[in-house]
Amino acid sequence: MLPDEPSSAPAAPPPRGLFEVVDALRLMTLGLGLVVLYYLLQDLADRLIGSFYGAVLVSCVVALIAIPWRMARVAGQGARSTFRLLPVPASQLLWLTLLALALVLPVEFLGGLTARLIPVPEAFEKLRAELVPRSALEWVLAVIALCVAVPLGEETVFRGLIQQAARGPLGGGLAALLCGLLFAGLHFQPWFLGGLVLLGIALGLTLEITGSLLASLWVHAIYNAVVVVALAVDPRGQGKPLTDGHRGLLLLVVSVAVATLAWLRLRRCHPWEDDAGEDPDGDTQAHDAW
Repeated sequence: MLPDEPSSAPAAPPPRGLFEVVDALRLMTLGLGLVVLYYLLQDLADRLIGSFYGAVLVSCVVALIAIPWRMARVAGQGARSTFRLLPVPASQLLWLTLLALALVLPVEFLGGLTARLIPVPEAFEKLRAELVPRSALEWVLAVIALCVAVPLGEETVFRGLIQQAARGPLGGGLAALLCGLLFAGLHFQPWFLGGLVLLGIALGLTLEITGSLLASLWVHAIYNAVVVVALAVDPRGQGKPLTDGHRGLLLLVVSVAVATLAWLRLRRCHPWEDDAGEDPDGDTQAHDAW
């Protein structure tokens, strides 16, 4: 018998991916449009459902998760590869957790400085008091919305989509800065702008350092969990800020030192396409050092 002849059929082309199909400017514009859609859906869902956290959950899943994830799948690579939802070594989770906890006081401090220049509107203070969950079901919705859906949705759109799209023309550092500023501005809380800018840039740099969106997602989720705990302990936000007085300043200095140490201990888990001399397979073992 004659040996089988090699097939002459051409090999299937590799999937191109969202960032190859659509140019950077359009992707960034799309990301901003998804954020606007999120707010529109949230307002509509709030009127229909009558639950703020239920509305946040629904609108976040639809606008910030389902739509971009579907687009990534249609483009050919899926959400995991497109938005870099890539595994992070267990040893890095410790430093990411410390980073999230250490960011709380610096974010609060800068937010407080901004509030001295732009006072918090009375309407917002009233709204904040009304948003305190009043039942077990509302607390469950608040935890799922703030600690799961919102971090996943915001990281997908801001870091996974907008920041990655901006990396090509701007480079990693400037892309993280731009994305952090957009993240802060699109929260529409100018009285807390300083804190939001710090948080947004910190999340962007976390993605840039590690190469994994799961890293920034972890930091975002832990930070929001602290916010939920603060809401439970001090529902109306009338407690004395931790950054007041000498002890507060000492805590602030310690927090900045811990955050800096955590950043220095983070390692590249997955190389970017423009990394030179990195393992193309993204082997985490080579970068997993204590």
